Amino acid sequence: MDLMFARRPPVNDTKEEDAYTYAMRLVSFSALPMTLRAAVELGLLRFISEAAGPLSSDELAAGLGLLSTNPHAATMIEHILRLLASYSIISYSGSPDDEGRVVPRYGPTPICKYHIKDAVVNGGTPFDMAYGMPVIDYTRKDSKFNYLLSRGMGDHSAIIMKKVLDAYQGFHDINVAVDVGGGLGSTLNTIISRHNHIKGINFDLPHVISHAPPILTLCHLDL
Repeated sequence: MDLMFARRPPVNDTKEEDAYTYAMRLVSFSALPMTLRAAVELGLLRFISEAAGPLSSDELAAGLGLLSTNPHAATMIEHILRLLASYSIISYSGSPDDEGRVVPRYGPTPICKYHIKDAVVNGGTPFDMAYGMPVIDYTRKDSKFNYLLSRGMGDHSAIIMKKVLDAYQGFHDINVAVDVGGGLGSTLNTIISRHNHIKGINFDLPHVISHAPPILTLCHLDL
């Protein structure tokens, strides 16, 4: 009986990993339409489509003339391209450079985004350009946005922490855990639900803690 189970492929593990990966993509799905529009406005997709072959982010940044205004444009473009490639909007391939390192290259297949264009061209943070202030300042101004952001980050953290707790065994000897910048307390709540001997202290700004739900064995503190 033991031999039979030992030889059986880990189907459930594979399905669990697939479900986890898909859940993480759904949590971050709002980034896709914005990034897609940026690629359109920057001319990335047009440039890739008209090229003779797959291009690297360095080649794209140089070809679009972005390096003269932002020396970090290639790195920012690389992030855009990787996200689009993960959704099969553009193709991905790797080729070795003169030193043997694999250089990511991207080819055509379909296309869209918004203020990220200015950030890539001139440098800066897309959200700051769109709203005239950093995201942390905007959360103080818009209570609904503050809650949605905190809730989204919390749900994202909870998914990750469940996987961390499956592998990490270092919480057994901890009696008190403090999460500085812990948002609504999702990370600590996930830890404590698995290790209920721990007392959790969740520390964040007042406008964040104001939305935090009461959780047994978890104390919310603000500045």
